[in-house]
Amino acid sequence: MFNAIRHATWNAEPDHDIVLDAVSVKQDDPPVCPKQERGNQIIQDLMNGKADRVICHDEIDAETQLWSCKSCHHIYHFTCIKAWAEKKGTFTWPCPTCKTLQVGKASNMVPSCWCGRRLQEKLSYTGNSCGAICFKPNKCTGNPTAPCLSNCSKVCHPGPCEPVVCNDWCPSQRDKPFGRTPATANMSPVEYHRQMNRVERQEAGSQQNSASGSREFASVMGAQRLVPDEDGHANLPERNAKYYSRRAIWAFVGLIIITAPFLYWMISRIDRLTRPLEHRHFTEKMRGKESGLTIAAVVVLTPFFGIIGLALANCASKAIFMGFNISRFSLGTKLIIYLLAICFAAALSLDVFVLAAAGPHAAWKDQMKDSCRGFDTRVKLDNQKDYGSSSIPSSSFTLYVPDTLEEPIRQIGIDEFKMTVPVEKSKLSTDPFYSYHRMTGTLSPEIHVAINFDLYKHMWRIMNLTCTSPPNPNSNDTTLPQGTTEAIFKTGTWTQTTRDNPHVLIPEISLQIPNMHYFTTHCVYQPFMKVYSTSGLSPAQITKQGIREWSPKNEKEVVMRTAAFGYYPDNLQVCARRADYEAGGQKMKGLREDVVVPLGLIAALRLQMKTDGRFKNGCSYTLS
Repeated sequence: MFNAIRHATWNAEPDHDIVLDAVSVKQDDPPVCPKQERGNQIIQDLMNGKADRVICHDEIDAETQLWSCKSCHHIYHFTCIKAWAEKKGTFTWPCPTCKTLQVGKASNMVPSCWCGRRLQEKLSYTGNSCGAICFKPNKCTGNPTAPCLSNCSKVCHPGPCEPVVCNDWCPSQRDKPFGRTPATANMSPVEYHRQMNRVERQEAGSQQNSASGSREFASVMGAQRLVPDEDGHANLPERNAKYYSRRAIWAFVGLIIITAPFLYWMISRIDRLTRPLEHRHFTEKMRGKESGLTIAAVVVLTPFFGIIGLALANCASKAIFMGFNISRFSLGTKLIIYLLAICFAAALSLDVFVLAAAGPHAAWKDQMKDSCRGFDTRVKLDNQKDYGSSSIPSSSFTLYVPDTLEEPIRQIGIDEFKMTVPVEKSKLSTDPFYSYHRMTGTLSPEIHVAINFDLYKHMWRIMNLTCTSPPNPNSNDTTLPQGTTEAIFKTGTWTQTTRDNPHVLIPEISLQIPNMHYFTTHCVYQPFMKVYSTSGLSPAQITKQGIREWSPKNEKEVVMRTAAFGYYPDNLQVCARRADYEAGGQKMKGLREDVVVPLGLIAALRLQMKTDGRFKNGCSYTLS
């Protein structure tokens, strides 16, 4: 059966007038029911087909798209009321029954359920109900205009929500408006639908069952089924502070369980990178591969941990809002809580990657910062000025006193050393010191020394130099100045090393350098060298001393040690102690032979590595 409005809308000629005046078609005023009975009366009228028709003549039943006024709660066909609004052509238009102005353009109207949270085409139930909890804001008894924090607990229903008695502590505003409001009145149907879906996802899913001619509304929130009582009320689930607290705890526990293996991996990786002598197999075989694996893990797992962290932040913030009633607070307070929750979750999610990126550097600097405490002299073995890289061995270096605000006053050239590689062509290539590394230095204006190292014959010798003028440390000339004479002061050897016996012994001056074999294997080992005194020790004690685990602590038997105060092996330095000694009849304070010999040996070995191309790409992780 077609009514007048539908006939006019779809069958009339364009020049015909469409009469949509409620007065011309209205027969009788709708019966007035008490508010608490109004909703039940509407349901009964829909089921019995007795609903009043104000602007059309078609029957209004439970299977029709409906619209109801929020003031008088009269129901209309959705198509009819939309045509009514379009005919008025204004942003606000009156309800045909109670004349209350409705806000919103007709083009933005969408058919929805009674509570306004679901579109009509999405409903799987009859009677225009979505089956979910109404959740509309209640009104205070005696003051209908006063906002109320509580919400309607009835299943989506027509008619007014039952009023409640409000207390003095009711807040001045609510934070969960549903249905068409001035803020959503101008939304397009698509935008409004998306907004309702967002609200719907935050609340519960719902269902409704129909059987035996009587309708029973039910909703499912999570795994809990809600069935209304005789008055149409439903018990709301505990979707409150406790609910979100439990979810936040589970998200936190899940995040910890998932990140625990990676945390263990990253922490153990830091130990392997910063203590290469204790993890030589990893350093020589797996160091480069693990670095690539770490980068791949960071790229793959960052989005995964980020999602879990955001879920944790969302649940934690909701638990705080509901537990402390944050809805009363200002927007700034809410924003601060959101940011704190996000920062906390981000810290838990990104701790693995922070350890991967910054952990090794921080651990390296921490273990090296006190390694030279107790030593009053340092020697920088890397040259940053000439090569632009702190891992390039230098051919000249100067003794300096650490931790001083000003450089001690001294004469130019004093305590300066230079490494050269002279060749004595008068000797055969098989003779000792045919080609050797020489460290030349000036201890005082009158005392000059040179220490020669034959790396192939494992021999060294200290030469006293006498010259009319001190050598120029800035000169590239490998020959001595005019009039210089040499006199051998002391000679010695050092033991050859193997992987099974990596320690060096210098018996002539009672010194031992543990793990010296690895010094030339790769530069990552070089900051961990120690020079021990073996004076007065038995062979068993010397052996036991050589297998000590590296430690940054100061040991009285250590006369010299290496350290790197940059990142990894960069900025290699030698730490030593000055001592009183006599040279040329003069009593002086400086480096004795038990320091200058291992110092020169270390510098010579690094320069030979540079000549062999071992520092071509700096000190890389992989072995060359």
